[in-house]
Amino acid sequence: MRYAFTDHDIENITREFSEGFLQKIESTLEIYCERWQLTTLQLVQYFSVNCIFLCHSKTYGDCVLKICDNSPEWYMREYNALREYNGRRHCRMLDADLENGVLLIERIMPGTQLKQEPSLDKRLSVFLSLFEGLHVAPEAPGLYPTYFDTLAAMVEFMNKQEGHERLRLCIEKATELYREITSVYNQKALLHGDLHYDNILLGSGGEYVIIDPQGLIGDPVFDLSRYLVNEYWDNSGTSPGERKRYMLGIFDVLARGLCLPRNLPAKLFFIDMALVSCWAVEDGGWPGYDESALTFAEDLMM
Repeated sequence: MRYAFTDHDIENITREFSEGFLQKIESTLEIYCERWQLTTLQLVQYFSVNCIFLCHSKTYGDCVLKICDNSPEWYMREYNALREYNGRRHCRMLDADLENGVLLIERIMPGTQLKQEPSLDKRLSVFLSLFEGLHVAPEAPGLYPTYFDTLAAMVEFMNKQEGHERLRLCIEKATELYREITSVYNQKALLHGDLHYDNILLGSGGEYVIIDPQGLIGDPVFDLSRYLVNEYWDNSGTSPGERKRYMLGIFDVLARGLCLPRNLPAKLFFIDMALVSCWAVEDGGWPGYDESALTFAEDLMM
């Protein structure tokens, strides 16, 4: 099957990846559309380490086809995490060609993101229902990096940068907080690694399902961090006082729901805010390194 890429598609793919990767996509589609009997392909306009197509398989039903760039460390982590979770509150891995970086994953329908739920109370209730009892012990921990590895990589990166002294100090502080937290919370569980409400989708049975695991090893509490940061960003247009009340309210609900110390969510929020700020610098500014967000996160710990 030959997919009819638009000029806009071609421009985006070659800019984000390369012309060679576009050629790989075209040849891959011909092979796997026949192998897995795929039809009704639709390119998702989101590009990271892979190209994503929504499609239908005569064999598997509604599914998601991921054609990965030359980043096996990423797609192997997703493959292994989904295989280990095996449908436990996650979408299922249907088939794969790991040598060529091609994954076929269950598509959650209708797939409405938890982000679209207007009620904060409902969002938190869904998140808690998925989170409690979610995490499993990894079959082979060596297949995944640890949460600490991500922090250490950013400390190393920031130590090589100029002009970001404030952020360098924040990622070092985040690392110290990590050590403090893991003196108590030190399970070596399989983490999702990117568990925010864009990655929680409504399924046809009325239950929410988790997608796109990154696969990390660490204590389950570190899977709270990304959700907290996303709630902050989507409420960042309000006044500082309103944002503070909003985030403190979320911290309280999660702490009560998971029997955690009240100040722990604030520490996790700061750690992840430091991480995503470093990634913004590493990626050239996306989604916008905002020093005021770091200050806000730091103040909430006091």
